[in-house]
Amino acid sequence: MLAFAACAAGCGGEEPDAAEPTEVSVPATAPDPNDRCAIDIPAERVVLTAEDGVRVAAATFGSGPRGLVLLPQRGSDLCGWADHLPTFVNAGMHVLAIDPRCTGYSDCPADDPGDDSSGRDYAADAGAAIAELHRLGAAKVVVMGASLGAATAFVAAGRYPDQVSGVIALSIFSTSFSASLSSVRTATDAAPHITAPILITLSTMDSSSIKEGAAESLIHAAKSRSTSSTVVLEGSAHGWHMLNDDKVSNAVTAFLTTNA
Repeated sequence: MLAFAACAAGCGGEEPDAAEPTEVSVPATAPDPNDRCAIDIPAERVVLTAEDGVRVAAATFGSGPRGLVLLPQRGSDLCGWADHLPTFVNAGMHVLAIDPRCTGYSDCPADDPGDDSSGRDYAADAGAAIAELHRLGAAKVVVMGASLGAATAFVAAGRYPDQVSGVIALSIFSTSFSASLSSVRTATDAAPHITAPILITLSTMDSSSIKEGAAESLIHAAKSRSTSSTVVLEGSAHGWHMLNDDKVSNAVTAFLTTNA
């Protein structure tokens, strides 16, 4: 069983504003992942190139054939997963966590609109991470995201269905948010294309997450509906903070054991 760390801060709340993109693009000069995230596990700094040429700062943790891509919440970078990275690595996962475009040490396209409300191709960043884990020898790759990252993970699973073996979406904050510049843009667009098992988690009092009915509709529209499920918590825990609840952590453990 994966034992997830308790959150140091509050475990709920609204999705924060997007982080401002850095003026100078420096993905190749990102610090050592362990120094950057204040952890001590096998890690390597990585620079990915998305299909539109955007350079994405990333890091791998652990090794092996069981791949896990981690996509952060809005306004956060890959170190937002730091409390949970040792648990995933100790469970045998080969983790690749990224700074989405215009966040942390990743590039921001010259024509970027300035915020994500007008559309950024976050799914292309996820696609680069999925491809990299396969290149490194992963036989299966699960994509997990929190909040905005959950919406991105869901869209990526629909955009790259043949490359994804499962998708875990912790608090999808919108079914209509455009996380892609392809024909598969939103979670609603993506659902009919998803062939991999889906796990969606949400809280009953979380105003920054879709509700249970919307989650069930997404799953019903997917080709993998029979192997997909939702986990609903009482309260307002949001995004990666949901991993601090045993009900969610146990569901994630079981999902990774089966699908990664």
